[in-house]
Amino acid sequence: MDKTKRQFSLFKFAAAFAISFTIFIAGFAFSERLSRSRLEDLQNDVLALQSEWNSLEMLTLIDKTSSVSCEMYEEQILNFTNETDVFGQKLESVANRLPTDNPQVVNMKVSYWLMEIRDFFTLKQIETKCGKEYTTILYFFDRACVDCVYQGEVLRQIKQEYPEIMIYSFDVSNKDISIIKILSQIYNIKTTPTLIIGDRKIEKETYRQELNSILGIESKPLIDALKPESKTPEE
Repeated sequence: MDKTKRQFSLFKFAAAFAISFTIFIAGFAFSERLSRSRLEDLQNDVLALQSEWNSLEMLTLIDKTSSVSCEMYEEQILNFTNETDVFGQKLESVANRLPTDNPQVVNMKVSYWLMEIRDFFTLKQIETKCGKEYTTILYFFDRACVDCVYQGEVLRQIKQEYPEIMIYSFDVSNKDISIIKILSQIYNIKTTPTLIIGDRKIEKETYRQELNSILGIESKPLIDALKPESKTPEE
């Protein structure tokens, strides 16, 4: 009788283990398929952003022979910057679920950083042409940096509340990547988080209140930040 009970218990244990293992494998396979699907979507996003960049670059070429209005430049640059920002958030979300050395993720990150740099320096050219100064933030972070988690969230809040503030983020975890090595040398990045706001360099975690003071802004209630700008009805 005891022997039969032990055999039955072993059978239940084996069955439970087999079911659990099957669920684990199925979940892992689903996660892998989901990651691949998201990577494919991101690759399509990269192509779309490159197309947007080509349109912006075309304006700069046209401007050499025919005058392009500052309004047209501003519309194109704001559109490109906002789309790049959305892509960066999606890329970071996927990258956090995959190994840091995943070649597809690394290549997309490099493409993303190159587009950010082009956008940043094109913005500087537009400032010179149009006599308008834009607020820009260069944000250098490291995936192993605990303070960067809070800093990144604060910057996301600011971008959500003030879309006109240009925020460019660079992951300096892998300093062997050429673009990261170059940027780290140009801006002398020694620690993270580091913020470059105009001519000001901040090498520490910076709270929202201090950033508000530096940027000359105020924190908005989330519900107000999400509301579209009200338009005056036509009389």
